[in-house]
Amino acid sequence: MAEQQQAANLQQLNVEHFNKHGAEVTPHMLALAESTAQHILQLIPLGQDSTVLEFGCGMGLISERLAPAVGSVHGVDIAPKTIEAFNAKAAAKGLTNMRAACVDLVNPIEQQQAISSGQLPVSFSLIVAHMVLHHVEDAAAVFGCLAGLLQQGGRLVLTDLLQTERSKAFHGATAHHTVSHAGGFSEQQVSQLLSAAGLRLTSFSGDSLHVTKAAAQPGGGAEAPEAFPVFVAVGQAAAESS
Repeated sequence: MAEQQQAANLQQLNVEHFNKHGAEVTPHMLALAESTAQHILQLIPLGQDSTVLEFGCGMGLISERLAPAVGSVHGVDIAPKTIEAFNAKAAAKGLTNMRAACVDLVNPIEQQQAISSGQLPVSFSLIVAHMVLHHVEDAAAVFGCLAGLLQQGGRLVLTDLLQTERSKAFHGATAHHTVSHAGGFSEQQVSQLLSAAGLRLTSFSGDSLHVTKAAAQPGGGAEAPEAFPVFVAVGQAAAESS
């Protein structure tokens, strides 16, 4: 019960934080989104028959970069203000195949309501969770939820901080209270989470992407720009058996 309350409290803190700051896009966020989207486009075969979900979409920095290459992109987030910004951006850019909804997908009732109302399709060929996992209390529940929404042979692409000696320095004072996994994740942790959700880890790269931002230095020194490694992991659902 205490764990459920802790998860609920963290979720509410994230809603409040991203309602207030979710529309603030920094240069390091834009650079990472661009490199991440390019990496996905090179890594995953996509086309006009592809149905994509961006989980924890925020303003849709990944979605808008994938939209021209796929049939449809759906965003979900728990912060209403970011959803408003996402949909306003899609309309302003004429991205008619890109739409977001304020849904807590891990809540089975909200998920079913979103699907039955037509806000979301039943399943997706690709799901992307970009720099989201460190904000969730129960990563296993998120992996299980997303795995259940994949089509046969569908892929889940995850990006987040790679666990290193310095990764905990990434989050500054303005956001640390919204983070559950401040040190990021290791390849072993990601592999275990994917396996528990019934997905197979098909690739893991811990050095393809980096995000550079000012971070406090060891020994209490002043903040200085620092490059933090971001992993890209791909989990795949089983294909239809012959």
